[in-house]
Amino acid sequence: MFSEFTEVLSLSVPLSLCLSISLSLSVSLSASTDTRKSVKSFKIVTTTRSFDFRPANWMKRQTRPDKKTKSWFTVPIWLQPVYIRNNLPYVSFVSLFALLNIVFFAIGANNNRHANGFVIVAKGCGMALNLDCALVTVFMLRRILNTIRNSWFGRFLPIDSSIELHKLVAYTIVALASLHTVMHLGNISEFVA
Repeated sequence: MFSEFTEVLSLSVPLSLCLSISLSLSVSLSASTDTRKSVKSFKIVTTTRSFDFRPANWMKRQTRPDKKTKSWFTVPIWLQPVYIRNNLPYVSFVSLFALLNIVFFAIGANNNRHANGFVIVAKGCGMALNLDCALVTVFMLRRILNTIRNSWFGRFLPIDSSIELHKLVAYTIVALASLHTVMHLGNISEFVA
């Protein structure tokens, strides 16, 4: 599709306009495969490197490079430096959320360190659940989110990803509540037996 459109452009439009239209088309076509609907810097660089500005090559059919062979281990996208750089507020907030959950779990477990293992884990999950249940509705408060977005502090928080963060907190609540319940059931079964 891209090469056919370039052929039509090269017949009827001046050279500079044709270059700008075909370059913007190639950048937008390569960026349209992104799942987060944003143009990443590495896609533009790779697109412009492979784009040939000579008019003699406009009539040639575009060939796609061969796919690289996959190795036995590929780094997940959310651990790659490009993703972290482009989504720094989101990654830092999720990291802070995980760290706070670990700290609250440790505080709850430390307060009951003389009890049996079931109670220690149950109380740690309960303390982390206190934090998560307090945060779950914060991401859905529209007026507060708009106030934070308009302040200077809004640059550092992932306000636009509030629904994803709400779901993350909800999944964490489900996991911690399940573990909390299983540990209390284990504690009861220890006394019954």
